[in-house]
Amino acid sequence: MFDPPRQPTVSGLGATIRASAAATPSACRRRAAFALWHAGARRCRAVVPAATLLALALLTGCKEEKHNAAPAAASLTDRVRAATEQAIGAGAAPAPRFRGVQVYQQALPLRLAVCGQLAPFAANPGLFVPFVSIVTTPMNPDEPAPHYQFEHHIGTTTAEASRVYAAIVTYCFDQGGPAPPGPYRSVMAPPPLPDSIPDLSSGAAPVTPAKPAPAIASAPRLQAPASPAAASLPAVDPVPAGSVTMRQNANLHADPHGASVRVVPQGTVMRVFAQAPGGWYQVGDTAPWGWVHDSMLERHQTPASSMAR
Repeated sequence: MFDPPRQPTVSGLGATIRASAAATPSACRRRAAFALWHAGARRCRAVVPAATLLALALLTGCKEEKHNAAPAAASLTDRVRAATEQAIGAGAAPAPRFRGVQVYQQALPLRLAVCGQLAPFAANPGLFVPFVSIVTTPMNPDEPAPHYQFEHHIGTTTAEASRVYAAIVTYCFDQGGPAPPGPYRSVMAPPPLPDSIPDLSSGAAPVTPAKPAPAIASAPRLQAPASPAAASLPAVDPVPAGSVTMRQNANLHADPHGASVRVVPQGTVMRVFAQAPGGWYQVGDTAPWGWVHDSMLERHQTPASSMAR
């Protein structure tokens, strides 16, 4: 016999609706499906197909609940990059175009390097030049309006391009730039000390050699020389007691033809103690001072009543 197609029953419709509601994550669809199942649970073959269509319409028409997640906060590197591009393009018309921009954390804290290329020339917008910006962030980089400090190097000239190259090899990599000072950083060994520095490990105070006192000329001895050094000195003849006066400022010598020890002013009256060949006289006051040549003296045959020092 020919069996006509069977109409879905209410129990079969309920199972279908419950399966659809369970597979649907939306609470709105679940509520609509179960409400329809309870409303259409009548054993009428004419109602079942209409209830099925109504259930599908409600399920497809139920609005999905949307869960809008909060946008993720921009990272520090993204904020520094945007601030650098804004600082470089400030006042430029049109604003320069950037490409290949990278941000590198530096060895010093609160410092980043922004490296890349930009097109700064309005007449030639396709010409890109390298740039490096050293950015110093505030102590709290997450504050609402942070104040950045910029140090820009843009290779728009030949001289500036050399500076940009030096900045690239110095800053454009992670942990670049100068290293922070620290108590455990190695230092260069000091140069070797000279051998003349005294050893202070024993605790003894260093002894500073005293400067030699200037030699003071003494009167030549009139007796026979006792050594070859004394024999080399010129012979000294005693002269009668008398006085001399300096005709002009002249040098006083330690011995005839010897080194000068002082300058005797013009008009000084001195006593004569001895005479040496070549016109040299040993003069002084109560004791000999040194030797002066006769050309600088004016002789007196009588002793001076008063002598100046």
